[in-house]
Amino acid sequence: MDNIAHWLGGMALTGRPDLFILIFIFSNIPDILSAPFFFYYVIKDGFPIKKKVLFEWKPPQEYLDYYRFFHSLFGMSIITAVFNVFLPQYTQVFLLCYLSHIILDVFSHGGFWATRIFYPFSDFHLGFTKNHWQHKLTRRTIFLILILMNVNILLRHKIF
Repeated sequence: MDNIAHWLGGMALTGRPDLFILIFIFSNIPDILSAPFFFYYVIKDGFPIKKKVLFEWKPPQEYLDYYRFFHSLFGMSIITAVFNVFLPQYTQVFLLCYLSHIILDVFSHGGFWATRIFYPFSDFHLGFTKNHWQHKLTRRTIFLILILMNVNILLRHKIF
């Protein structure tokens, strides 16, 4: 999903509207950590940074290895352990945000982009998922669920 969907997912899982900026950052950590490798391989492959080209780009296995590591429960465990050394007071929020990112991607990425949650130990992934950028129903359904979950949180915190 996109950055906003991951932010909404982090907000929904943590239930902490008071930390909305940190939740935005934490919820996007797997993509932030994957980004340098992404840009390296896109530039190396000679592809211009255009939306249509990127969605059609089949990345090399080396990039998929990085991407799958950062989007796996194993990668989440290692990154969270490192994070805990520096900001232990936010470790629980960080972990929930990271987990929300993985959960959303499991249901919104298909094909070779499918999220392998047990990577590198297993190639297991959901075979029925569709890429949110190619299937509007997947995208709309996930956004609707996230919005409803966040409205519920805002009502509980009496923000409305």
